[in-house]
Amino acid sequence: MQILRSLNKRFRDLVLLDWLLIAALLIALVILIRLFAQRYLQLMEGYLLSWNSIRLAWSFSLNHGYKLYYPMDSGPVISVLYGPIFPLTYCFLSFIHSPTFAIISASFISCCFFFLPVLWMHLFYGQIAQKKTLCAAVAFLTFCFLAITSRELSYSALCVHADALALAMATVACAFLFRLKNLNNIWPLVYSSIFSVLAVWTKQTLIPIFIALPVYILLAYGYRCMLRYLLCLCITFISISAIIFTFFDVRDLWFHTITLPLSSPWRLQGGRLVNLYTACNVLIKKCSRFVLLLGVYSFYQFLSIPAGNKRISQWFSSNPWTILAITSVFMVPTSILGWVKVGGDSNNLSPSIYFLYAAFTLAAFGLILGWLNSPCRKTSLGANILLLVIVISLILAKHEMKHNLKALEILGRNETEAAFNYEKKHPGEVYFPGQPLSALMAEGKLYHHTYGVFERRICGFPLTREHFKTYVPPNMRFIAFRGIDVLNLEIMKYFPEFTRIVQIKELDGWIVYSQDKNSENTSY
Repeated sequence: MQILRSLNKRFRDLVLLDWLLIAALLIALVILIRLFAQRYLQLMEGYLLSWNSIRLAWSFSLNHGYKLYYPMDSGPVISVLYGPIFPLTYCFLSFIHSPTFAIISASFISCCFFFLPVLWMHLFYGQIAQKKTLCAAVAFLTFCFLAITSRELSYSALCVHADALALAMATVACAFLFRLKNLNNIWPLVYSSIFSVLAVWTKQTLIPIFIALPVYILLAYGYRCMLRYLLCLCITFISISAIIFTFFDVRDLWFHTITLPLSSPWRLQGGRLVNLYTACNVLIKKCSRFVLLLGVYSFYQFLSIPAGNKRISQWFSSNPWTILAITSVFMVPTSILGWVKVGGDSNNLSPSIYFLYAAFTLAAFGLILGWLNSPCRKTSLGANILLLVIVISLILAKHEMKHNLKALEILGRNETEAAFNYEKKHPGEVYFPGQPLSALMAEGKLYHHTYGVFERRICGFPLTREHFKTYVPPNMRFIAFRGIDVLNLEIMKYFPEFTRIVQIKELDGWIVYSQDKNSENTSY
C-alpha cells in the first residue's frame, strides 16, 4: 500500500511537460526496439551469423568432452583467441536443440551484458533528486540510440562475442568506484579489482583497465588509496589466475591468447603507418564531437571549483563520469592494435567508443539533473524543455527503417540451421568447414573451422596433414561450402581428391565437392 501511495503521489506531482516527456519517451522506445530488430537482422544476414555459431561451438564443446585450449599440434582448430570466461559463461545454452535459437538466445544475453551495466550507472549516478528517474531514462535512451546506430557498438552488443561480457565486467568495475566516499571501506576496491581481472580474462585487449582505474583513484582520492587498490588488484589477479591455471594448461592458454594474436599480420597493405593512420582516422570520426563537448564541459566544471591544494581531486571525485572518460582514453592503443590485425573488425574499436559514449551521457545527465533541481524556476523549466527536445530529436533523427521480412526469412533458414538439419539425417556424410556448430549439436563432434585453419597458417603455425585429418569426419563423402570464398582453398588443399562439384537436393545453394570420379556433375 505504501508503494502504491508513493506512486500515486509521484503521478500527481507530474506537470504537462512531464507527461509530454513520458509520451515522447514511449514513442522513442518503440523506434529504438525496431532499430534493434533491424540492426540485428542486418548483422545476421552476412558472415556474422556464421561467426556467432563458431563462438558458440567453442563454448558448447565443453559439454561434449572437448577442451577449450589444445596444444599447437592437436585438437580441432577453430579461432580461439580469448580467455575462458566467455565460453564458460555461454556454455549453459547448449541445452537448446536448434542452432538458430541458440544464437538468438546468446545474442540476447550479450545485449543484456552490453546495456544493463550502463543503465545501472545512470540510475545510481549522483544523489537522490527530483525527476532523477526521468532524466536517467532520457540519458540512457540517448546512449542506446548512439550505440545501436554505431557499427562498432552494435556489433559488440548484438553478436555473440567476448566484447559484451568484457565491457560489462569493466563497466561494473568502474561502477564500484563511482561512490567511493568512505576511503576506509576496502570492499568497493576489492569488488572493482575482481571485475577488472575478470574483464581482462574475458578479452585481453581490455588490459589497460589495470592502468586506467588506478590513475582515476590517484587523481580523485590520492596515492594512498591508489596503493590499496593496486594491492587488491595484484591479489585478485594472482588468485583468479591461479584458479584458471588449475583447470587450463598454462602453455596452451598462452599459445591461444598471446602467441597467436601477436603473430597475426597486419591487415592493410602499405605498411604499419597506413594501418595505424586508417584506424586512428576511424576512431577520430566516431569520437571527436563527444571529446570536444566533454572537454568544454570539463573546463566549465573545473572553473566552478574554488582554487586550492585539492582542486583537482575535488573535481575528479565530484565528477565520477571521468572514470569512464579516462578508461576510454587508455583503451585507445589496444583498440587500434586489435583493429589493424588480420581478423580485426570494427568491434575492436568498441572499448574506447563505449566508455566515451557512456561518459558523455552520464556527464550530460548530471548537468541537466542539476538544472532540473535548481532553485531558479526558469532554469528548471529550461531543463525540462531541453529533455523534451532531446527525446524529440532522437525520434525525428534520420533512421534507416526497412521492412526486413526477407532478412527474417533468411534468418529462419540460415546456413547453420540447414547444415544442422542435414547432419541429423546423414551424420558424418558431409564435412561443413564453415559450420562447426552444426556437427557439434547434431552428432557431438567438433571439426576444424575454415578460418581457424587459415589463421594458423598466416600466424606461422600451419596444420600438418596428420593433424588436419584427425578432426574431420572419418567417413565423409562430401565437402560443402556456402558460397565462394578464397578461404575455401585452405580446406581444399588438404583434399586434392575432392575435385567434382555435385548437387544435393537438401543443400540447395551450396557448393558441394565429391571425390566421385564420374566425368559429369552428379546429383544426389
